[in-house]
Amino acid sequence: MTVQFFDTNYSIAEFDEQNNIFSKYCDVINLFDNTIKFQLTFENQNRSKDKLIKTVQIPQQDDDFNAIRQEYSKMLTDKLLKGANGQSARKFLTFGIESASYKAARAKLMSIKNDVIKGFKAFGVEAELLDGPARLEALYYALNPYGNQNFVFDWDSMLKAGMDTKDFICPKSMKFNKQDFEIGNAYGSVFGMNILAGELPDEILRDFLEMQNLFCVNIHAEPLDQIDALKFVKKKLTNVNQMKVDEQKKASQAGI
Repeated sequence: MTVQFFDTNYSIAEFDEQNNIFSKYCDVINLFDNTIKFQLTFENQNRSKDKLIKTVQIPQQDDDFNAIRQEYSKMLTDKLLKGANGQSARKFLTFGIESASYKAARAKLMSIKNDVIKGFKAFGVEAELLDGPARLEALYYALNPYGNQNFVFDWDSMLKAGMDTKDFICPKSMKFNKQDFEIGNAYGSVFGMNILAGELPDEILRDFLEMQNLFCVNIHAEPLDQIDALKFVKKKLTNVNQMKVDEQKKASQAGI
């Protein structure tokens, strides 16, 4: 299953509030035990401007503040169309399990989904489960990054025409080269990063997504059993302590 989640006010929050948001986010990640594999996806996509506008519109209510909502919606729309060039940063959390039956798998996945959405809402982040057409739409814009046509899909038309879901999302062509790949009329590359920095700024992901390119960051996670995780951490700590001792010996021998 895939849950799409939206922005929070982390960057403008006070330090204590940032810690609270981070703590609540950790609670969401800790929902997954060692039987659940999950992936975080952050992707800039070229999308229909009409749909982009709808995502920032504030719905009117039966009170005296609709004029303010309309003005604020217009401001958000102008900023969106001016700065994003039709691009939208979308955030997905995809998780899966192994099960002996579809019925048992669906029941467990639905339970996980409810906990995930509740966990996001605990720190003010809206989240929603993507149904079949919504998942296909996300894949369509990922596989057709510079396509000019909007995503169109209808279950009944698919069945009557004897088509498959992939017929609605696949690009015109795909070619894999040594250094890159061609997808329709676009070129792409995949890179893996091994980050060895002692600390990272919390804006690093935002900096990637603000590059104004069709950029996708995937974080794959396979949780460990708690006992295995503790053994792993202890082993790493032992290695770090050994490195410290070795460096101290070298410094002592050098007379530092």
